Amino acid sequence: MSLDTRVFGDPTSCYACADSLTALATGVNDRLKAARDGRTESEYEFRSPAGDAFRTTLDRIITGTTEAADQIDVIAAALRAFADGLVTVRSRMSQAEATAAEAGIPVEFGVGIGDPIDIDPNSYDIAPQVLRAKQIAAYETAAGLVANGRAVETGAHSALAEALRGPTTILKDAGAQWGGWFCTQSVGIWLRRFPSCRNGETWPRHAARTLLGCVSLPRKRRGWVIRTQKLLRPGLFGPSKGVRTMLHDSLRRTRDCLPGSVTTRSSDFLAAVSANISLKGPNWRISGRKFLSWVEF
Repeated sequence: MSLDTRVFGDPTSCYACADSLTALATGVNDRLKAARDGRTESEYEFRSPAGDAFRTTLDRIITGTTEAADQIDVIAAALRAFADGLVTVRSRMSQAEATAAEAGIPVEFGVGIGDPIDIDPNSYDIAPQVLRAKQIAAYETAAGLVANGRAVETGAHSALAEALRGPTTILKDAGAQWGGWFCTQSVGIWLRRFPSCRNGETWPRHAARTLLGCVSLPRKRRGWVIRTQKLLRPGLFGPSKGVRTMLHDSLRRTRDCLPGSVTTRSSDFLAAVSANISLKGPNWRISGRKFLSWVEF
């Protein structure tokens, strides 16, 4: 009976994805610090009912995003542990293949190990009998290594599933609560596509780079406070969620992640906020020093 030596997972991709998730969490934490600084400054610079509403909304976003960022780190750690397990599994399978090949058993490396040779039981030729005995011993050793590798692999998959159960629930709840907030969307999408990493594909590495590319905020530009930024993959992340509740000449709505940016003077922005303009979703970026530490007056 042949032995299956395939390993179901790509540790290299898993390590790369974990590193990218760690970088994503670091970037989110940097933005959170800026948001907290901006909230503190707004208490002195933006005193009005609209300012209070702004801080209330920002507090909810900060709380939810902090929790999501923590869960990103948990997922990255679980993914590294899973990759470590896969490395161990590959080592066991390689040892089994080498043991079998050395004894002359047919081996398709990375796929499976064949059976020992068959001999004529009525033959008086000693050499085939000696070879078969050698191959049977090697086969049994290889079978033990394969069984050990499979046990490690099963344990790694089970441990990963258990480690992701809590963070997945938290991130799904955060995604429902903060619908348009970037990091929860990003990790939610990654979780839905994660099986590709476990099956040996390399999509997560590319996906994590794509997600990181969406984190960057617009560059500072003195005197301008609102910018919209197109997401890299609008079909993946969905249309723009920027909305407004009143007409204003300098504040326009972005639809369907169309290219380009929308800007408005800081004085117009303050007037708009005072008139209860509602801004939500990842495409509205406050890019000054006073609000989220980027508004400049």
